[in-house]
This record gives sequence, C-alpha cells and structure tokens, in this order.
Amino acid sequence: MCMKGNDLIMNKIEILQFASLDLGGITSLLMNVAEKMDRNRFVFNYLVYRNQIEPSEYRMQTLGGRKIVADISHVKNNFARGFYKMYITWKVLREEKVQIIQINASTPYDIVIGISARLAGVKKIILHAHNEAAPYRKVRNRLFPLCRCLMPYIVDTWLACSEASAVFMFPNKIVAQENYKIVKNGIDLHKFRFCPEIRKAYRKKHRCEETLVLGNIGRFSVQKNHIFLLQVFAELKKKKRDVALYLYGIGELEEQMKQQAVQMGIDNAVFFEGGTDRPWEVLQMMDVFIMTSLFEGLPLVAIEAQAVGLPLLLADSITKEVVVTDDVNFCSLQDPPEIWADVILQIYDKRKEQQRSDTTERVRTAGFDIIDTTKQLCRIYEELEG
Repeated sequence: MCMKGNDLIMNKIEILQFASLDLGGITSLLMNVAEKMDRNRFVFNYLVYRNQIEPSEYRMQTLGGRKIVADISHVKNNFARGFYKMYITWKVLREEKVQIIQINASTPYDIVIGISARLAGVKKIILHAHNEAAPYRKVRNRLFPLCRCLMPYIVDTWLACSEASAVFMFPNKIVAQENYKIVKNGIDLHKFRFCPEIRKAYRKKHRCEETLVLGNIGRFSVQKNHIFLLQVFAELKKKKRDVALYLYGIGELEEQMKQQAVQMGIDNAVFFEGGTDRPWEVLQMMDVFIMTSLFEGLPLVAIEAQAVGLPLLLADSITKEVVVTDDVNFCSLQDPPEIWADVILQIYDKRKEQQRSDTTERVRTAGFDIIDTTKQLCRIYEELEG
C-alpha cells in the first residue's frame, strides 16, 4: 500500500482465474463472488484457451475483469496439445506478470497449469478442488498419482468445495493434516427465493400450467449423464401422460442428446432451452429438479434449486454435503429408470399436498450465502497479498 496526501490507497489485488467463461457452475460462482466483492480492492481476470466471444464475457467485463487468451485451438493432436498448453500458459503468464493464480481444478491433472505458473514466476498459486471424481481417460488418469505428488511443491493455498472434493484432488498428507479450507459454493439468496408470480408467468409462457415439469441445468457432457436422464423421463412418460422435461445448458453432447430424444420418441416433451444466465427464474417453473451426474464436487445448481423451494432427486454419486432442506432425495444409478420414475411420482404427489415455501434462511444457515463465501475468499486473497 502507499500514501497519497491524507488518503490511504491500497494496491488492487488481481487474481487470475483458471476457469472457462461459459455458463457452468464454477464460472457462475466466480462471477457471483466478483459481483459482491470490493472491486476497488479485488479483480478477477480469466485464463481461457480459445480466442472467441464467450457466454460470460460481457458479464466479466462489467465486473471489471479481462480475458487473457492462451489459444490452443489450432493444435489438433491431443498429445501435442498437452505440451503446447503448458508452454503457452508459461509464456502468457510470464508476459502478463501474473502474481496470483487460482486453479479451479476438475482433476488432479490440472496441476500442470500450476507447474507452468511456477516456472513463469507466479508468486502465489491457489488450488481449488471442484470435483470428487473424473471420467476415465487412459493416459491422463494414470498420471493422477504423480500429479498429487507434485502438488506440495507447487501449491501455496488449498481450497475445496466439499470434503469429498478434497479427498479426490489432494495428496493424502494434505487431507490427513486437514491443511485445506472448505469454501462453500454460495449463492445470491436475494435472487434465489421462491416467487409465485415468476413461477406462474414462466409456466404460462411455456404452456405447462397443469403439467408435471422436470428440470435440469447442466453442461451436456459425459459427466452430467443426460442419456440416463432421458431414459428416466421416457419411463416417467409411460406412467404419466402430462409431463415435460426442460434442459438448460450447452455442451459437446447437446446435439447427440437431441437425436436420442427423437429416437426414444419423447422429443415432443423434452425441451432443450440452451444456456441460461437467469437460473433463479427458470428454476421457479419446475416441479422436481433432477440430476443424474456420474460425479460432482458440490453442485451449485443443487443449492440453487433448494433455495427456491424445489424438491430434488439426485444420483447417489453426488455428495450428501449438498443436503440443506428436507426435500432432497437420492437414487442409485444402478437402479433401473423405472424406479427413478416411480420416485419422481412419489415426490410430486407428496409435494402437491404441501405449499411451496421460502427456504433461503435454511440455505444461509447451512453456509451457502454468497456474502459469506465472498468474505472468506477475500480474506484468503488478503493473506496471500500480505
């Protein structure tokens, strides 16, 4: 910090986020934190690996951040791309003179970004674990033990969204010594509050006033397991005629899932709505929120769904740390789709007898208020700067 006249002027702390600028949960969390933090004191910039307009780019700019591009899209060979990614990351971080980087990691392999950062002279490296498992890729997954061994030489600060994420991501010694902090995926509780007027307006707009509406918000990727979700819905449609499934998200498997819905003969009741930057509104429309993910860290959208008073049906692969209200139900991915369909109908019949209520205070008490998350992260950044 420096003095100017009688005013104390503090240097702005810039944190480079290794995170995409799409509409996913990690990006949403970071944007929400950026919205609540003191932007005269802190700023988030974003490291991305393609040079194109991103879904969250405008919001990033309005929050004072900038996009730092390390383009690897022209490298087609996966093996060569891995090495080039490390090189271009090192080059860009050195040129930008980055001081703090937060690696929002989905797998231990993401520590390669930390290696490049350390070689580029980055002073402080934060590893933030966001997943509790990873899809199998033969070469990459075999490197996970080595990646965990390298982490203590690279990482300055260890963060995780859940205990399960810490166990998956970090070396055993870090977990055993509890040398990490849990940073809960907070949400803006002023937005995520049940609103009968919004619910009525959305259901009228989509002509589903008397329909059982299932919903999911998530990227179309292997992890989110939309194929099983469609199978569950197909079974539900056999049992109840007036049902609809609304899917919000984008991703590499979107077109494949659209074709799958056609092949299954359910495309007239499955609606692919694209990405949404207003999840607090689209969630109001739903009757049951469903997630069939193969794995998660602690899914932000599940907290959001609980905040608006929705009952949830989740795969048992998702950590029980997500449970805040009494309306969270679990099914095994080993159970056949017809079992899931029966549970959905049970949830729906039970909910019809109850009035939907404001559950935001329970979410706040459980520690998922974005204000608390922001304060915790800002304290961590202050400590790194000091």
